[in-house]
Amino acid sequence: MTRVKVCGVTSAHDAAEIASIGVHAMGVILVPDTPRYVGDKPQVLEAIRRAAGPFVCLVAVVRSLGEAEKLPAGVFSAVQYYEESREAKVPAGLKRIRALRVGVGATVHAVAADDDAVVLDAYDPHCLGGTGRRFEWRDAGALDLGGKPVIVAGGLTPANVGQAICALRPYAVDVSSGVETAPGRKDMTLVRAFLGAVRDADAAMDCDGGLDR
Repeated sequence: MTRVKVCGVTSAHDAAEIASIGVHAMGVILVPDTPRYVGDKPQVLEAIRRAAGPFVCLVAVVRSLGEAEKLPAGVFSAVQYYEESREAKVPAGLKRIRALRVGVGATVHAVAADDDAVVLDAYDPHCLGGTGRRFEWRDAGALDLGGKPVIVAGGLTPANVGQAICALRPYAVDVSSGVETAPGRKDMTLVRAFLGAVRDADAAMDCDGGLDR
């Protein structure tokens, strides 16, 4: 079964709707000066946590792993980070998800032994993620991901997520702009269509190759 993460959730209303549809994880953006940033709204973060319920993993998306120690207690189950920090003190029980950007100009970083999973996203020189662009899936095969579970992001939509699953066989897929009407505004019809496409791809499972699930 391919798991599904919906990233860039900005409201408790969307969180409750998304949880009811059956996603496995939601991402909340804590990177300032990005269109889905809610890190300066502690009441919104707590409302999203309550709306997500007890069985949906809530992921804090940060720039540097060092920011993990500043996360509000009891809100998040995992932290997704782009930059390593040797001084980072990750709170006990918080899963670590390393985000790697793939494409021309991207710097290849090693996956740490303490990382629990890896997100692959499209490289952009100006944005960490949420660009709505996909990377060349064939490039993922050349990466040393340390045998970690792989989460595929970058330009996924209900129309192409099945192809991504067939090409890579990831542990999970991660969608943001592909189910939005505007940055941070999720369209539940698109979210349902995305989950349906994931389930259809899993049911078909008539493709070869892919990354380790």
